[in-house]
Formats: sequence, structure tokens, C-alpha cells
Amino acid sequence: MSDVSDGPGVSGNVRVFNPDGIHDSEGRQVNARSDRPTAPDENMTSAELADYQQNFSEWSRMRILTDGLRQYDRGGRQAFEDLDFPTLITYAHEELADIVNYCAMLSIKLQRLKEAI
Repeated sequence: MSDVSDGPGVSGNVRVFNPDGIHDSEGRQVNARSDRPTAPDENMTSAELADYQQNFSEWSRMRILTDGLRQYDRGGRQAFEDLDFPTLITYAHEELADIVNYCAMLSIKLQRLKEAI
């Protein structure tokens, strides 16, 4: 049996932390990671699924106003606006590779979870 409980703030051998002092564009302190929407219960209706999708999209939007603001805002411009197309394409390919890697990691964790139950 595999141990699937990594504990709070720990994911495998990587420590995950929530940043302090992040503010949205209106000066409100927010923590985009803790505002992640809660998944609906099983046997959800289409309306519940739509609500979750809307909440997930809002969470994604808040990431633009928190982590993205800190990393990509250039005071009236976004960093991607200054990228030439070859660089933007390279970055997009790298992000796609990261998505594939996260899918593989998730697959491993799901397999371990399945074996544990």
C-alpha cells in the first residue's frame, strides 16, 4: 500500500507555501492559492458543473491579478505584449510541455491513490 498523504504544505519532496502580501489591482489582499474553488459533490447537476467552471475561471482570473501582476505586469503593458512571435511560440511550447509533465505526475499520484484504496 502506498502512503498518499503528503501532509499540509508538503507535496512529495517539494514544500508548497502560500505567499503573503499579494494584492489585487484594487489593493485588496488576496491569496489566489487558498481561493481555489471546492469541487462539487458526486452526482452533480449541469448547473453545479457550470457553477464550478465559473468559480474555476474566476480563480484563474484572480491569478492574473495576483501572481501574474507580480510576474508579468509591466505598468500598463503585459510582458507577453513585448515578445516576438518566435519567443511567444517557444514559451507556449514550454507551457504545453509543463502541462504534459503535470498530467504524468497526476497520473502517478492517481495510480498510487487507487492502489491505496
